[in-house]
Amino acid sequence: MNDPLNSNPSDALTAEVARRFADGELADHEADALRRQMEASPALARSLESAAAAERRLKLAVARVVTEARQPAPEALRAAVLMTLKQPIASESHVESTPDPVAGRINGSAAGSAAGSAPGRAPRFALPQRANFLAVAATLTLIAGVVLWGIFGRSIDDIPRTISPAELVAEAALFADEEHSRCRTEAGELDDRMTYRAPADAQRELSAWLGEPVEVFDLSAEGYTFRGGGRCAVPIGARSAQLAYVRLPSSSQPLAMASVFIVPLSTCRGGPCEGWERGRWYVSPVSTRCAHEVMQSTDGRMLYLLVSCDPDDLPDIVRAMKLGERSR
Repeated sequence: MNDPLNSNPSDALTAEVARRFADGELADHEADALRRQMEASPALARSLESAAAAERRLKLAVARVVTEARQPAPEALRAAVLMTLKQPIASESHVESTPDPVAGRINGSAAGSAAGSAPGRAPRFALPQRANFLAVAATLTLIAGVVLWGIFGRSIDDIPRTISPAELVAEAALFADEEHSRCRTEAGELDDRMTYRAPADAQRELSAWLGEPVEVFDLSAEGYTFRGGGRCAVPIGARSAQLAYVRLPSSSQPLAMASVFIVPLSTCRGGPCEGWERGRWYVSPVSTRCAHEVMQSTDGRMLYLLVSCDPDDLPDIVRAMKLGERSR
């Protein structure tokens, strides 16, 4: 049986690897091989993270629809879908390659000092995942049957949507992980998003935007410099903001970035922080499906989502933010 991973980074990886990467199902030797390929090719790392993020969004959307459904699909529809899934899928043609852009560029100065990698060519995942297309289409057909069967003429808009607070926070955590990855890996993305570069400007403008006092946390003792703040669109509240921090590379540490996403509870749907202790940080349950560990907390006014490229820095960053003191 062929191993879906190969030590040669020029080989095209399959959609199967992206799915298993997103679900944390890779065996230890496969994960090690993939990690080496990602370290050797930042373009491959970006492609894989993008493909895995798409897989996570699909799973979340499917889970939400299935949760809302109350009736089983008719047996004839189920049989037809299962028969479709058994049909062979034509092998894919070789995935188009794309030149590898400068890796790890957060800004011009950081790019020059980051660990370099020679320009090369790396495989790019086709979007949508064509190898997964037939299974996705069949699954969505089955879900459509579940939702529509038994409606008997009612408008689909009449079906009540019930999304739990835990699901809302999970969706927000996935968003935070994806946005952090995009700012970290896509050239110019961070500069475009961080509208307010001075801490005083960010505090003033984002406080006005969110309708709640915003604090730009001082993380200098942890080696992080404030890079800027800007508006964003966390899918749990009407308004939200992102604060970005950068740790420049040194002889002992690589370039790293930390993001703090802030959402006023007054604009959130469904009371997402119910039962949380103010000032206490929790690891998001969806962190196993994210590229980075996501921490979540509240001070009673805001929902905070914290993401860092270096998970070892999270305890120090959490202490420096002092949410526990602000919540008293």
